[in-house]
Amino acid sequence: MTNGRETGLRLSATGQLALREEPVITRLMTAALERPELLSLAAGFTDNARLPAAAVERAVAALRVSDPGKSYLQYGRNAGDPALREALAGHMRTFPGETLPGIDPGDIVVTNGSQQLLYMTVQLFCDPGDCVWVQAPSYFVFLELLRGLGVRAVSMPVTPDGTVDAEGCRRQLQQWRLEGGTGRPRLAYLMGAFANPSTRSLAAEEKTALAEVFRSEAPELPVVEDMAYRELYFGAAPAIPSMLSMEAWRDHPVLYAGTLTKPFATGLKIGYGVTRSTVWREGLERIKGHQDFGSSQFAQALP
Repeated sequence: MTNGRETGLRLSATGQLALREEPVITRLMTAALERPELLSLAAGFTDNARLPAAAVERAVAALRVSDPGKSYLQYGRNAGDPALREALAGHMRTFPGETLPGIDPGDIVVTNGSQQLLYMTVQLFCDPGDCVWVQAPSYFVFLELLRGLGVRAVSMPVTPDGTVDAEGCRRQLQQWRLEGGTGRPRLAYLMGAFANPSTRSLAAEEKTALAEVFRSEAPELPVVEDMAYRELYFGAAPAIPSMLSMEAWRDHPVLYAGTLTKPFATGLKIGYGVTRSTVWREGLERIKGHQDFGSSQFAQALP
């Protein structure tokens, strides 16, 4: 034994990266759980007093009546429960500014939180050594996910006020092309609503300008719009449509990343991805089939 680990074990490149350092988020969560009297905003914990225990109890009681066969305790479909996928499609259309033309439940994949969705997406598009284009500043947990897979993060150009610089992005894409594609990203990652850590939401004009750049310079580059914080607001919801709902992004490969973990209950770990791209959706389903072949039926039945 050396430093508490067996000698002679041959680790993969990914395994070596995983053992290099513990993810910050797991350290933050462990520290929060060891101090239950404190509410850790750094780890994204919810105040226990605010968790929807009564709503969960009512939902469980209703399940016993509506599903006497107890299918909610059984294995489920790999892509997610059909009733939840239909409910999510309808729920997304309730946000101000959303039209979501052509979106139906078949475009949705339910995952174990949005983190699994992001991990599977990077697995689908990136090999070790590739890079992902990220909004600056970007979500630290996603950046750690990339490092754990041996993928580099490259910041998009931004203006002094934090707006994504569309023309700067155009110049960068053109430069990569002149260099023969060296360093060109395999995926782009943006946070559409209340970005962590900046709290910015992408304006509709910002998204339209980016769509024009991507359409002309990188029509094949897949784009993730992370909307995990979309429902965490004071007052009225911002009436900014998602990329999926905008005509400018209609023909571009886009994934909407959403979650029920943040707005309902953190421990249920139910996220979802929505995309019109058949290849993207089927790729996620195949990878999920290898990982867990379906998220918890019980957790899906509760929301």
